[in-house]
Amino acid sequence: MSLQAQHIGPITNPSVTVRNDTDLLQRLPAVPAVPSDQLELGIRDCLSAAQRCTAYSICFRQIQTRHIGSFWRDLFNLHREVAITGWTFSALTVFADDLVVYALAGGQPRIDEKQTTRNPVGPLQGLGAALPMPAP
Repeated sequence: MSLQAQHIGPITNPSVTVRNDTDLLQRLPAVPAVPSDQLELGIRDCLSAAQRCTAYSICFRQIQTRHIGSFWRDLFNLHREVAITGWTFSALTVFADDLVVYALAGGQPRIDEKQTTRNPVGPLQGLGAALPMPAP
């Protein structure tokens, strides 16, 4: 089954970016420093294919934010708490002459963060920056 049929191609999925051989070298900064005989075989094949080398960069993320804490403290800009949960996934698939020669995947399977903003003087906190300063 082709990638397009699985909705993984760049035409059917906005999370997929097509990269050429130059983009690939920028995404893999260690390649110029490593002797070519020590590179992964797929990367070597891609670099030798030059213009016939392409890659798909795929990034998926599912992030939810949820307000927690006091509505009134948040309304008056005193204290705001937000819970951030979700996951991320990224993959790089390298093709040389339409044949997959290298694949790399990673991500964060669980995101569980809490973001807190405190403004002790509430709505007056940013007022100083809004006031005009007298000319010297």
